[in-house]
Amino acid sequence: MSNDTTPFYISPPMTTQRYAELQGISEETLKKQISRGYVSTIKVGKRRLVNTYAEAAKCIEDTTGGDTK
Repeated sequence: MSNDTTPFYISPPMTTQRYAELQGISEETLKKQISRGYVSTIKVGKRRLVNTYAEAAKCIEDTTGGDTK
């Protein structure tokens, strides 16, 4: 059994405009990062949204060195 007390949050997908605003970058820069595969997205209907859950998971992996246990 794990003693991990880290809170677990579900992050909803968000528009590229909102994600860029929160990250402090232009939407054009974000779109370039997406096209290069640096930022994860999902397609919902006709819209492409930033997969904030996957982005948060990348951050956790980076800080733990890949060890998520």
